[in-house]
Amino acid sequence: MLNDRNDLSIEHQRATSVLIEKSNVLFRQGAAAKKLPSFPGYLAFSQVGSNSFGGVAIYYKKTMKCQVIERDTNFIMIETDVIGTKLSIGAIYVPPNTSLPFHQLSKYKDKPFVICGDYNAKHSYWNCPKNNSNGNKLFNWIEHAGVDVIAPSRATSRKSEVLIDFGITNDANSWQAEVLDEGLPIPLLKWIYNWLQERTLSIHFGEVHSRTISMGIDAPQGSVLAATLFRLHVHFLPSYFFSLTSHMFADDLAIQISGDLEKKFSLNIIELEMRAKFVLEQLGIFADDNILPINVNKTKALLVHNVVAPLKPKLEFRGQQIEYVKRFKYLGITISTKLGWDNFISARIQKIRKVYQGMKILFYNIPKEKINM
Repeated sequence: MLNDRNDLSIEHQRATSVLIEKSNVLFRQGAAAKKLPSFPGYLAFSQVGSNSFGGVAIYYKKTMKCQVIERDTNFIMIETDVIGTKLSIGAIYVPPNTSLPFHQLSKYKDKPFVICGDYNAKHSYWNCPKNNSNGNKLFNWIEHAGVDVIAPSRATSRKSEVLIDFGITNDANSWQAEVLDEGLPIPLLKWIYNWLQERTLSIHFGEVHSRTISMGIDAPQGSVLAATLFRLHVHFLPSYFFSLTSHMFADDLAIQISGDLEKKFSLNIIELEMRAKFVLEQLGIFADDNILPINVNKTKALLVHNVVAPLKPKLEFRGQQIEYVKRFKYLGITISTKLGWDNFISARIQKIRKVYQGMKILFYNIPKEKINM
Protein backbone atom coordinates (compact mmCIF):
# COMPACT_ATOMS: atom_id res chain seq x y z
CA MET A 1 0.00 0.00 0.00
CA LEU A 2 1.57 3.24 -1.10
CA ASN A 3 0.38 5.66 1.53
CA ASP A 4 -0.22 9.25 0.45
CA ARG A 5 -2.00 10.51 3.57
CA ASN A 6 0.39 13.44 3.98
CA ASP A 7 -0.36 14.89 0.54
CA LEU A 8 3.04 14.08 -0.88
CA SER A 9 3.16 14.25 -4.64
CA ILE A 10 4.50 11.31 -6.59
CA GLU A 11 7.66 13.26 -7.29
CA HIS A 12 8.53 13.23 -3.59
CA GLN A 13 10.62 10.09 -3.45
CA ARG A 14 10.73 9.71 0.35
CA ALA A 15 7.14 8.64 0.92
CA THR A 16 6.98 6.12 3.79
CA SER A 17 5.05 3.14 2.50
CA VAL A 18 3.42 -0.03 3.65
CA LEU A 19 3.75 -2.71 1.02
CA ILE A 20 1.37 -5.64 1.25
CA GLU A 21 2.03 -7.99 -1.60
CA LYS A 22 0.36 -10.91 -3.26
CA SER A 23 -0.10 -11.29 -6.99
CA ASN A 24 1.78 -8.01 -7.58
CA VAL A 25 -0.85 -5.48 -6.46
CA LEU A 26 -0.08 -2.02 -5.05
CA PHE A 27 -2.53 0.23 -3.22
CA ARG A 28 -2.49 4.02 -3.26
CA GLN A 29 -4.59 6.39 -1.21
CA GLY A 30 -4.80 10.19 -1.09
CA ALA A 31 -4.97 13.16 -3.39
CA ALA A 32 -2.69 11.50 -5.95
CA ALA A 33 -5.48 8.99 -6.65
CA LYS A 34 -7.32 11.76 -8.56
CA LYS A 35 -4.47 12.13 -11.03
CA LEU A 36 -2.73 8.79 -11.05
CA PRO A 37 1.04 8.60 -11.41
CA SER A 38 2.34 5.90 -13.73
CA PHE A 39 4.50 2.93 -12.72
CA PRO A 40 6.27 0.82 -15.37
CA GLY A 41 4.46 -2.47 -15.95
CA TYR A 42 1.33 -1.51 -13.96
CA LEU A 43 -2.24 -0.51 -14.76
CA ALA A 44 -4.63 1.03 -12.23
CA PHE A 45 -8.23 1.48 -11.12
CA SER A 46 -9.12 4.51 -8.97
CA GLN A 47 -12.01 6.03 -7.06
CA VAL A 48 -12.38 9.63 -5.85
CA GLY A 49 -12.66 10.44 -2.16
CA SER A 50 -14.69 12.70 0.08
CA ASN A 51 -11.82 15.04 1.06
CA SER A 52 -8.28 16.00 0.07
CA PHE A 53 -6.87 12.95 1.89
CA GLY A 54 -9.40 10.56 0.36
CA GLY A 55 -9.49 8.76 -2.94
CA VAL A 56 -8.08 5.31 -3.46
CA ALA A 57 -6.38 3.41 -6.27
CA ILE A 58 -5.20 -0.14 -6.92
CA TYR A 59 -2.26 -0.80 -9.21
CA TYR A 60 -1.92 -4.25 -10.72
CA LYS A 61 0.55 -5.93 -13.02
CA LYS A 62 -0.27 -5.77 -16.74
CA THR A 63 -0.10 -9.55 -16.86
CA MET A 64 -3.03 -9.87 -14.43
CA LYS A 65 -6.67 -9.90 -15.49
CA CYS A 66 -8.68 -7.65 -13.17
CA GLN A 67 -12.13 -6.08 -13.17
CA VAL A 68 -13.91 -3.63 -10.86
CA ILE A 69 -16.79 -5.25 -8.97
CA GLU A 70 -17.74 -2.40 -6.60
CA ARG A 71 -17.17 1.34 -6.30
CA ASP A 72 -18.14 3.85 -3.63
CA THR A 73 -16.70 7.05 -2.19
CA ASN A 74 -13.29 6.22 -0.66
CA PHE A 75 -13.72 2.55 -1.60
CA ILE A 76 -13.00 0.34 -4.61
CA MET A 77 -13.04 -3.45 -5.00
CA ILE A 78 -11.60 -5.44 -7.89
CA GLU A 79 -11.53 -9.16 -8.65
CA THR A 80 -8.72 -11.24 -10.09
CA ASP A 81 -7.80 -14.89 -10.52
CA VAL A 82 -4.89 -16.32 -8.49
CA ILE A 83 -4.01 -19.86 -9.59
CA GLY A 84 -7.64 -20.78 -10.24
CA THR A 85 -9.10 -18.97 -7.20
CA LYS A 86 -11.15 -15.78 -7.41
CA LEU A 87 -9.64 -13.14 -5.11
CA SER A 88 -11.37 -9.86 -4.20
CA ILE A 89 -8.94 -6.99 -3.60
CA GLY A 90 -10.10 -3.70 -2.13
CA ALA A 91 -8.69 -0.29 -1.22
CA ILE A 92 -10.34 1.85 1.45
CA TYR A 93 -10.05 5.22 3.19
CA VAL A 94 -12.03 6.04 6.32
CA PRO A 95 -11.95 9.81 7.12
CA PRO A 96 -11.37 10.77 10.78
CA ASN A 97 -14.47 10.89 13.00
CA THR A 98 -16.58 8.89 10.55
CA SER A 99 -18.08 5.43 10.91
CA LEU A 100 -16.46 2.38 9.43
CA PRO A 101 -18.33 0.94 6.39
CA PHE A 102 -19.09 -2.46 7.89
CA HIS A 103 -21.86 -3.00 5.32
CA GLN A 104 -19.17 -3.10 2.63
CA LEU A 105 -16.65 -5.15 4.61
CA SER A 106 -19.24 -7.78 5.50
CA LYS A 107 -20.00 -8.54 1.85
CA TYR A 108 -16.62 -10.23 1.40
CA LYS A 109 -15.88 -11.89 4.76
CA ASP A 110 -16.94 -15.35 3.58
CA LYS A 111 -14.76 -15.45 0.45
CA PRO A 112 -11.04 -14.95 -0.37
CA PHE A 113 -10.45 -11.20 -0.02
CA VAL A 114 -8.06 -8.51 1.15
CA ILE A 115 -8.96 -4.86 1.83
CA CYS A 116 -6.09 -2.47 2.51
CA GLY A 117 -6.03 1.20 3.33
CA ASP A 118 -6.20 3.92 5.95
CA TYR A 119 -8.87 2.84 8.44
CA ASN A 120 -8.13 5.62 10.95
CA ALA A 121 -8.70 2.90 13.54
CA LYS A 122 -6.30 2.43 16.45
CA HIS A 123 -6.01 -0.78 18.46
CA SER A 124 -3.28 -2.69 20.27
CA TYR A 125 -4.22 -5.77 18.23
CA TRP A 126 -2.41 -4.24 15.21
CA ASN A 127 0.39 -2.67 17.28
CA CYS A 128 -1.10 0.74 18.06
CA PRO A 129 0.01 2.22 21.41
CA LYS A 130 -3.62 3.04 22.29
CA ASN A 131 -7.18 2.31 21.14
CA ASN A 132 -9.83 4.62 19.76
CA SER A 133 -13.55 4.15 19.12
CA ASN A 134 -13.18 2.97 15.52
CA GLY A 135 -10.36 0.64 16.57
CA ASN A 136 -12.54 -1.04 19.21
CA LYS A 137 -15.45 -1.38 16.77
CA LEU A 138 -13.25 -2.81 14.02
CA PHE A 139 -11.59 -5.25 16.43
CA ASN A 140 -14.99 -6.52 17.60
CA TRP A 141 -16.11 -6.95 13.98
CA ILE A 142 -12.90 -8.83 13.11
CA GLU A 143 -13.38 -11.18 16.06
CA HIS A 144 -17.04 -11.79 15.16
CA ALA A 145 -16.40 -12.18 11.40
CA GLY A 146 -13.44 -14.52 11.91
CA VAL A 147 -11.06 -12.61 9.64
CA ASP A 148 -7.38 -11.67 10.03
CA VAL A 149 -5.34 -8.47 10.06
CA ILE A 150 -2.28 -7.82 7.90
CA ALA A 151 -0.20 -5.22 9.71
CA PRO A 152 3.49 -4.27 9.72
CA SER A 153 5.56 -4.36 12.90
CA ARG A 154 6.16 -0.60 13.10
CA ALA A 155 4.24 2.65 12.62
CA THR A 156 3.15 3.76 9.16
CA SER A 157 2.89 7.44 10.02
CA ARG A 158 5.80 9.86 9.64
CA LYS A 159 4.33 12.13 12.34
CA SER A 160 3.66 9.69 15.18
CA GLU A 161 3.90 6.07 16.33
CA VAL A 162 0.35 5.40 15.11
CA LEU A 163 -0.38 2.42 12.87
CA ILE A 164 -3.65 3.02 11.01
CA ASP A 165 -2.66 1.72 7.56
CA PHE A 166 -3.16 -2.04 7.32
CA GLY A 167 -5.26 -4.72 5.67
CA ILE A 168 -7.90 -7.25 6.64
CA THR A 169 -8.26 -10.61 4.91
CA ASN A 170 -9.86 -14.00 5.24
CA ASP A 171 -6.40 -15.63 5.64
CA ALA A 172 -3.23 -13.71 6.54
CA ASN A 173 -0.86 -16.69 6.33
CA SER A 174 0.25 -16.04 2.74
CA TRP A 175 0.62 -12.27 3.07
CA GLN A 176 3.53 -10.13 4.22
CA ALA A 177 3.53 -6.52 5.41
CA GLU A 178 6.44 -4.20 6.09
CA VAL A 179 7.12 -0.49 6.27
CA LEU A 180 9.49 0.78 3.62
CA ASP A 181 11.32 4.07 3.28
CA GLU A 182 11.17 3.96 -0.47
CA GLY A 183 13.26 6.11 -2.73
CA LEU A 184 15.66 8.99 -2.10
CA PRO A 185 15.14 12.61 -0.98
CA ILE A 186 14.66 15.02 -3.87
CA PRO A 187 17.84 17.04 -3.05
CA LEU A 188 19.91 13.87 -3.17
CA LEU A 189 18.32 12.82 -6.48
CA LYS A 190 19.12 16.23 -7.95
CA TRP A 191 22.70 15.96 -6.69
CA ILE A 192 23.12 12.54 -8.34
CA TYR A 193 21.58 13.84 -11.57
CA ASN A 194 23.90 16.85 -11.69
CA TRP A 195 26.89 14.67 -10.82
CA LEU A 196 26.19 12.49 -13.87
CA GLN A 197 25.96 15.43 -16.28
CA GLU A 198 28.81 16.30 -18.68
CA ARG A 199 31.03 13.46 -17.52
CA THR A 200 34.27 12.64 -19.33
CA LEU A 201 36.62 9.66 -19.49
CA SER A 202 40.39 9.47 -19.89
CA ILE A 203 43.05 6.87 -19.04
CA HIS A 204 46.09 7.81 -16.97
CA PHE A 205 49.28 5.71 -16.90
CA GLY A 206 52.10 7.40 -15.07
CA GLU A 207 52.64 10.72 -16.77
CA VAL A 208 50.81 9.68 -19.93
CA HIS A 209 47.16 10.68 -20.41
CA SER A 210 44.82 9.53 -23.17
CA ARG A 211 42.50 11.85 -25.01
CA THR A 212 39.37 12.92 -23.14
CA ILE A 213 36.11 11.29 -24.24
CA SER A 214 32.64 12.68 -23.46
CA MET A 215 30.30 10.16 -21.80
CA GLY A 216 26.68 10.65 -22.79
CA ILE A 217 25.69 7.02 -22.16
CA ASP A 218 27.24 3.87 -20.69
CA ALA A 219 30.14 3.67 -18.25
CA PRO A 220 33.56 1.96 -18.35
CA GLN A 221 33.38 -1.74 -17.46
CA GLY A 222 34.90 -2.41 -14.06
CA SER A 223 34.63 1.20 -12.91
CA VAL A 224 33.12 2.27 -9.58
CA LEU A 225 30.61 4.40 -11.48
CA ALA A 226 29.37 1.45 -13.56
CA ALA A 227 28.94 -0.75 -10.48
CA THR A 228 27.13 2.00 -8.56
CA LEU A 229 24.72 2.80 -11.38
CA PHE A 230 24.01 -0.89 -11.98
CA ARG A 231 23.17 -1.48 -8.30
CA LEU A 232 20.78 1.47 -8.39
CA HIS A 233 19.26 0.14 -11.62
CA VAL A 234 18.49 -3.35 -10.24
CA HIS A 235 17.78 -2.30 -6.66
CA PHE A 236 14.05 -3.09 -6.86
CA LEU A 237 14.38 -6.40 -8.74
CA PRO A 238 14.00 -8.58 -5.59
CA SER A 239 10.76 -6.70 -4.80
CA TYR A 240 9.17 -8.43 -7.82
CA PHE A 241 9.37 -11.71 -5.85
CA PHE A 242 8.14 -10.80 -2.34
CA SER A 243 6.35 -14.10 -1.80
CA LEU A 244 9.52 -16.05 -2.63
CA THR A 245 13.06 -16.23 -1.33
CA SER A 246 15.49 -14.45 -3.62
CA HIS A 247 19.19 -13.65 -3.36
CA MET A 248 21.05 -11.14 -5.48
CA PHE A 249 24.80 -10.61 -5.80
CA ALA A 250 25.97 -8.14 -8.47
CA ASP A 251 24.11 -9.28 -11.61
CA ASP A 252 23.45 -12.85 -10.38
CA LEU A 253 19.92 -13.59 -9.20
CA ALA A 254 18.89 -16.80 -7.43
CA ILE A 255 15.19 -17.50 -6.80
CA GLN A 256 13.98 -20.27 -4.50
CA ILE A 257 10.47 -21.67 -5.00
CA SER A 258 9.47 -24.08 -2.22
CA GLY A 259 6.98 -26.92 -2.40
CA ASP A 260 4.57 -28.16 0.26
CA LEU A 261 5.74 -31.08 2.41
CA GLU A 262 2.13 -32.16 2.98
CA LYS A 263 1.44 -32.66 -0.74
CA LYS A 264 2.42 -35.50 -3.03
CA PHE A 265 5.56 -35.02 -5.09
CA SER A 266 3.60 -35.08 -8.35
CA LEU A 267 1.23 -32.34 -7.14
CA ASN A 268 4.20 -30.27 -5.97
CA ILE A 269 5.74 -30.53 -9.45
CA ILE A 270 2.55 -29.18 -11.06
CA GLU A 271 2.32 -26.29 -8.61
CA LEU A 272 6.03 -25.49 -8.87
CA GLU A 273 5.73 -25.35 -12.65
CA MET A 274 2.82 -22.89 -12.44
CA ARG A 275 4.62 -20.68 -9.93
CA ALA A 276 7.88 -20.79 -11.89
CA LYS A 277 6.04 -19.77 -15.05
CA PHE A 278 4.59 -16.75 -13.25
CA VAL A 279 8.01 -15.83 -11.81
CA LEU A 280 9.65 -15.99 -15.24
CA GLU A 281 6.91 -13.78 -16.66
CA GLN A 282 7.60 -11.17 -13.97
CA LEU A 283 11.31 -11.42 -14.65
CA GLY A 284 10.63 -10.80 -18.34
CA ILE A 285 8.54 -7.73 -17.53
CA PHE A 286 11.32 -6.33 -15.35
CA ALA A 287 13.85 -7.02 -18.11
CA ASP A 288 11.71 -5.16 -20.66
CA ASP A 289 10.92 -2.23 -18.38
CA ASN A 290 14.57 -1.71 -17.43
CA ILE A 291 16.19 -2.73 -20.74
CA LEU A 292 18.14 -5.56 -19.09
CA PRO A 293 18.22 -8.71 -21.27
CA ILE A 294 18.21 -12.12 -19.58
CA ASN A 295 20.99 -14.55 -20.57
CA VAL A 296 18.98 -17.78 -20.79
CA ASN A 297 22.07 -19.85 -21.69
CA LYS A 298 23.57 -19.01 -18.28
CA THR A 299 20.27 -19.57 -16.45
CA LYS A 300 20.15 -22.96 -14.71
CA ALA A 301 17.50 -24.79 -12.68
CA LEU A 302 18.10 -27.24 -9.85
CA LEU A 303 15.34 -29.44 -8.37
CA VAL A 304 15.97 -30.45 -4.75
CA HIS A 305 14.33 -33.82 -4.05
CA ASN A 306 14.79 -37.36 -2.67
CA VAL A 307 12.94 -39.22 -5.44
CA VAL A 308 14.68 -41.86 -7.56
CA ALA A 309 13.41 -40.77 -11.00
CA PRO A 310 11.58 -37.46 -10.56
CA LEU A 311 9.51 -35.58 -13.08
CA LYS A 312 10.74 -32.04 -13.44
CA PRO A 313 8.74 -28.84 -13.93
CA LYS A 314 8.91 -27.60 -17.51
CA LEU A 315 10.75 -24.29 -17.42
CA GLU A 316 11.23 -21.97 -20.35
CA PHE A 317 11.85 -18.27 -20.84
CA ARG A 318 10.16 -16.88 -23.94
CA GLY A 319 10.27 -20.17 -25.78
CA GLN A 320 13.81 -21.13 -24.76
CA GLN A 321 14.18 -24.12 -22.44
CA ILE A 322 16.03 -23.61 -19.14
CA GLU A 323 18.61 -26.32 -18.48
CA TYR A 324 18.43 -28.49 -15.36
CA VAL A 325 21.67 -29.32 -13.53
CA LYS A 326 22.46 -31.79 -10.72
CA ARG A 327 24.73 -29.34 -8.93
CA PHE A 328 25.32 -25.62 -9.10
CA LYS A 329 28.02 -23.39 -7.65
CA TYR A 330 26.63 -20.18 -6.17
CA LEU A 331 28.86 -17.68 -4.35
CA GLY A 332 31.47 -20.37 -3.75
CA ILE A 333 29.04 -22.97 -2.36
CA THR A 334 28.19 -26.07 -4.38
CA ILE A 335 24.47 -26.89 -4.08
CA SER A 336 23.28 -30.34 -5.17
CA THR A 337 19.89 -31.99 -5.63
CA LYS A 338 20.25 -33.74 -2.27
CA LEU A 339 21.54 -30.63 -0.45
CA GLY A 340 24.59 -32.62 0.66
CA TRP A 341 28.01 -31.20 1.48
CA ASP A 342 30.06 -33.98 -0.19
CA ASN A 343 30.89 -32.06 -3.38
CA PHE A 344 31.73 -28.87 -1.52
CA ILE A 345 33.97 -30.64 1.02
CA SER A 346 35.71 -32.68 -1.70
CA ALA A 347 36.45 -29.54 -3.72
CA ARG A 348 37.84 -27.81 -0.64
CA ILE A 349 40.05 -30.78 0.25
CA GLN A 350 41.44 -30.89 -3.30
CA LYS A 351 42.21 -27.18 -3.12
CA ILE A 352 43.94 -27.58 0.25
CA ARG A 353 46.01 -30.48 -1.09
CA LYS A 354 47.18 -28.42 -4.07
CA VAL A 355 48.20 -25.56 -1.80
CA TYR A 356 49.90 -27.98 0.58
CA GLN A 357 51.85 -29.63 -2.26
CA GLY A 358 52.96 -26.25 -3.53
CA MET A 359 54.11 -25.15 -0.08
CA LYS A 360 55.94 -28.45 0.44
CA ILE A 361 57.86 -28.01 -2.83
CA LEU A 362 58.83 -24.49 -1.84
CA PHE A 363 59.86 -25.62 1.63
CA TYR A 364 62.24 -28.32 0.37
CA ASN A 365 63.71 -26.18 -2.43
CA ILE A 366 64.35 -22.94 -0.56
CA PRO A 367 67.45 -22.93 1.67
CA LYS A 368 66.51 -23.09 5.33
CA GLU A 369 68.50 -19.95 6.12
CA LYS A 370 66.25 -18.07 3.63
CA ILE A 371 63.06 -19.19 5.39
CA ASN A 372 61.91 -16.71 7.99
CA MET A 373 59.38 -18.46 10.22
